[in-house]
Amino acid sequence: MRDAISLLCAALADPNATLSPLGWRSIAPTERQVLLDAGLAKPGVAADRIACPVCSPPHFESVVRRTGGDGAVRLSIRCPVNHRVDVTEEDRRTYSIDVLAVAKAISKSLALTGVLAAISHGRVWHCGGRDQHGVRLEVYFAWGLVPPERTAILKAVPRSSVPPLLLVPAPLPTEHVWPQPSPTVYPLNAIATFVENKLVIDPGCVRHAQQNASNAAQAPYMFRRTGDAWEVAFDGQVSRGIKDRVGMHYIAQLLAQPYRDIGAAALLEARTGVLPGEVSGTSGKEMDSKMQSDLKAAKAKQVKLHQAAVDRGDTAVAQRAQQLGRNIDAELQKRKGLRNRSREKYDAGRASNAVSMAIAREFKALRKKIEPLGAHLEAFVHTGLACRYAPDKEIDWLL
Repeated sequence: MRDAISLLCAALADPNATLSPLGWRSIAPTERQVLLDAGLAKPGVAADRIACPVCSPPHFESVVRRTGGDGAVRLSIRCPVNHRVDVTEEDRRTYSIDVLAVAKAISKSLALTGVLAAISHGRVWHCGGRDQHGVRLEVYFAWGLVPPERTAILKAVPRSSVPPLLLVPAPLPTEHVWPQPSPTVYPLNAIATFVENKLVIDPGCVRHAQQNASNAAQAPYMFRRTGDAWEVAFDGQVSRGIKDRVGMHYIAQLLAQPYRDIGAAALLEARTGVLPGEVSGTSGKEMDSKMQSDLKAAKAKQVKLHQAAVDRGDTAVAQRAQQLGRNIDAELQKRKGLRNRSREKYDAGRASNAVSMAIAREFKALRKKIEPLGAHLEAFVHTGLACRYAPDKEIDWLL
């Protein structure tokens, strides 16, 4: 038996958005109630031909109305097996889908903004849009996509340089060819569900569509790494193929967290693996050869103690020796860096100088690429023991 979503999408695949009595009874009563409580389905007209309620597979017959001697009206259908089968008004009841309510539910679920509007005689709905990184993603919903009307309906979906998100009841035929840039298409029967009698759509479809939109459209403010190089944009000016240097990573971290103080040591840790909690003290190795040898010897001792305790059945001692061995492993791992070599220990001053110099180099390099970008960063990125990006106005960076 189908659920509420599958029945909703099946009805939306029909140009009349109508559920026959047989279709309505194909889901459990609780699932039918979900559609009614969500305000997406409502009773329609009574059908003149219905499926026989007792035969399987069903056959369709015309409803016969008779008035008895008592004045009561009785409904029935002729059945080749059972001769005559009594039916009720509910057996004749169709249900229609409120397409406007569906469009509103899509808009609400995805937190869209903008005007809800019908296009192409209501077969396409503009449900609103979402703004991200200066790029507006429009969201449309199309239904009743049956041949030969499907092509004309889909052509009615507005086109722009930014590909929209298009929601449809079910997957479209693979042979359908879209003009470029093609929309991001998602079938509702794969991404929608009902939660507490409300239509809920997976927001992942918007994230995917926004990524496609950002790739197709040029975000006015961009600072991101693509492969082995960086591409940046500021106020519509674009530069690509910028060399990947450590200072670019520091700046990107600051742009991602505006108006927040980030320690130079924390920026260094994110790039090199040096722990910010270990930046005090003098420079040097975190672990010399003697310390490493002592830790390994201590670990070997605990391994022997553990094995001896196991052999004599002393569970408490075995567990304690095993835990001490793990603690020693953790200490060894903490003091090792890349390629199993001892970490370098930086003092706070050295960390600050290293980060500040790397960022300053990028100011100069970026001025040569996009002068306003370099000037903006130089004015609003502050370096020192704590670094901070504090622009005079909020900027939605594509990172």
